[in-house]
Amino acid sequence: MNPRTSLLNFPADSELPSRALRSCRATPVRPENQFVQSTDLKLFSEWIRNALVLVVLLGTYLTQAAQVTLTWDPNPELDIAGYRIYQGGGSRNYTNTLDSGLSTTNTVTGLVDGVTYFFAVTAYNTSGLESDFSNEITYTVVGVVGPTIALTSPSVGQSFTAPATVTVGAAVTANGNSITKVQFLNGATLLGEDTTTPYSFTLNDVAAGTFNFLARATYEAGQTVDSASVEVLIEGLPAPWKSADIGPLATVGSGKESNGQYEVEGAGKMGGMTDSLRFVYQPLTGDGEMVARISSVSTSETGGYFGVMIRESLSEASTFTFMGVGADGYYRYLRRQETGGGTSGKTSIKSLPANTWVRVLRKGQTLVSYRSSDGRSWTQIGSRNITMAPNTFIGFTVNSGNVSVLSGGTFTHVVVVP
Repeated sequence: MNPRTSLLNFPADSELPSRALRSCRATPVRPENQFVQSTDLKLFSEWIRNALVLVVLLGTYLTQAAQVTLTWDPNPELDIAGYRIYQGGGSRNYTNTLDSGLSTTNTVTGLVDGVTYFFAVTAYNTSGLESDFSNEITYTVVGVVGPTIALTSPSVGQSFTAPATVTVGAAVTANGNSITKVQFLNGATLLGEDTTTPYSFTLNDVAAGTFNFLARATYEAGQTVDSASVEVLIEGLPAPWKSADIGPLATVGSGKESNGQYEVEGAGKMGGMTDSLRFVYQPLTGDGEMVARISSVSTSETGGYFGVMIRESLSEASTFTFMGVGADGYYRYLRRQETGGGTSGKTSIKSLPANTWVRVLRKGQTLVSYRSSDGRSWTQIGSRNITMAPNTFIGFTVNSGNVSVLSGGTFTHVVVVP
């Protein structure tokens, strides 16, 4: 007995044997069996997607194991007992065998991406005799490549000033995958998503803070892949603080906060019947007070003021009380008791750097100003009855003494009550 068999070839990108199986007698395959060439090895492959819990939670890679299914013509002899599949890493150098029984189709699993495998089949009969090898085929496992995603905006190191408008954009390389959507996140917080290219999402009126933007692409059956994150600093003031220039100025001031430190820049002049200055403020209803330490002053002018203020309105002629320091380092107490009226002032002792504390307080229509060298023991510098509406404004103010030149002040240990 000399059992004979042959392998059929499928798909087209698999390697064809260089010569036919010796003494091979192939059995024709019917069209309804889909295989039309009776002398070639039929081969088809698929990827089995094993979604490991860890990888899916990370949303980065899909672990995959390959398999290949071989099929061949049956040997027509009556005493055929079965078929064996031979597998190896080199031509006619087989290291693994798989008994297929009488089945003429079998699947070899556990193949590794990027490796080329060699296959052949033999038939054996009930007497234990085994045929020569069939024609040999090769198959190289080509892995499925997931998509990649990268942020296109904002860029690394880019900064904004609150209230900011920030467009977060992403580019996706699909690598043959179907992209369902792209989500945009700040850390773990979902900001928004886009389902069409170019993928982007715009945030408006963004408050000050540090943001870690990233983009996440969802593809195929719900797998995800994340971009690298980009840290963005949005400078400005946390709620309820706001910042505005008051009065006519040739140079725009600014205010920002970081880790409890407030930096204010302003031009202009304070005094007379109207003011021009930078005011970083929040609303105050009824009684209240504010304490701050003036940590540093930066100025090239001689007529500026740096300190804290309660102001009835944001108009340039508003009534106010102010406690701070001048450009010369001396404590200054200033007030305007009537809207559009004149400004009165008082100079106290010279302040000591890093130990300059100021405080303003409203109780009813009485406004009081204090100074301190340690933030605990306070010396009253001035107190006046100033008629103001119940709703006023309290905050920092900086002016340089020149409407065209900015000066800066840094404030820490800020407390506003209530």
